[in-house]
Amino acid sequence: MVDFRRTMAGDEDDYEVAILRIKGYGDEPVENVAAFLLALDQAYAGLVQYHFLLDRLYSRGRRLRRYEPRADFDSFQSGQTASWSPNVLPPGFRLILKGVRLQSPGFWDFFGKLNPLEVLRNAINDAHERRKDRKYRESAEERRMRLENMIKENEAIGGRIAILRDLGMTDEEMAQVRTILIHQPMEKLLEHQNSRLIGSAELNPSPGRDSSIVPRRPTK
Repeated sequence: MVDFRRTMAGDEDDYEVAILRIKGYGDEPVENVAAFLLALDQAYAGLVQYHFLLDRLYSRGRRLRRYEPRADFDSFQSGQTASWSPNVLPPGFRLILKGVRLQSPGFWDFFGKLNPLEVLRNAINDAHERRKDRKYRESAEERRMRLENMIKENEAIGGRIAILRDLGMTDEEMAQVRTILIHQPMEKLLEHQNSRLIGSAELNPSPGRDSSIVPRRPTK
């Protein structure tokens, strides 16, 4: 598996930050709350890792002026990422809980990198709007295609995908990676909209590119 901590630890300033607010209610079993937080963390981490991989392959492709399969991409194709966890991310890239108020309704505030939070916001709001129509039914493939479009519409991610396609990478190759890092974790996250924990979501970009506003533990 790619060592993302070693690969990207020095590039944190290249990623803008934001706060994602997820609206929801309390009065849920602790077990459900813990499962929701874990699913959100894994969905966010998968999006960050996908962005990392695109950057890595983009940099190599630009140097070589073509795409060539490499060991790190092959590891994704072989399904070796099944045991990944958010802990593989550098500390500055991890999702941070900024605040929570669970009332009628309340909200969760999460601090992280802008691009993955933007995809999360769009996916949550899309599912929220569709759940308003109780008669609406959709297949797993329809949900997948909408999420694919959201990913490609993201300015930073979509731009990298287009460049890699020009360098010779196929859509099928990248789709295999998205299944592991994005689609599967996102499906688990959106299952929590069946409870009252997730409603709609909004994104508030933080000023500048400085991620130093991540809360730090007080020094003794």
